[in-house]
Amino acid sequence: MNIWVGVLGFIGGVTATWGGQLIAARRADRQDARDAAREDLRWQRERDHENSVHYRNKQYEVYLELTEVLQEWNRHALDFTVMQDEETQRERAKLWNEVRERSIVVNAKLTMIGENEVTKSFSEIQRGYDSLGRQHLQSDVPYSQDWSDRSSMLILQSIMLTHHMRAELGIDPLIKTEDDLYNDVVIG
Repeated sequence: MNIWVGVLGFIGGVTATWGGQLIAARRADRQDARDAAREDLRWQRERDHENSVHYRNKQYEVYLELTEVLQEWNRHALDFTVMQDEETQRERAKLWNEVRERSIVVNAKLTMIGENEVTKSFSEIQRGYDSLGRQHLQSDVPYSQDWSDRSSMLILQSIMLTHHMRAELGIDPLIKTEDDLYNDVVIG
């Protein structure tokens, strides 16, 4: 009987050891699965953050190009109000067309990465400036009251669009009060 007790004790010890290892292995597998899931989540958050930063940087670059185009258009619109000799007017028309072509490229980029409201506003301003450019190129007299009114309206729309883009990017807005708008458009 002593032998049976020893054999049973040995078998019980081996079984307990084997069972303990099996339970520990299962626990470690579950812990590894939880760690892997947490690590995957952390990596996903990092990738999302990097994508968000990349998207924001690209959006910033496109909005910066858009702002440059608007400023060039606004400056050229004001230049056309003063009649110059024919050669100067041709040079202005050439510059106008260069800005127009650049605006087409910016609009394509904007369509892919810009907010819908910004894209719509820019397209509207672009159509307005295209119309002004055609009017100038087809007219012997570049300045008229209509030109001035339309040009002023487009400049105002440009300022409002720039304000909207800055607010969207989290940059201090240009216009905080109606007085700011009045000073920027009427006086500035």
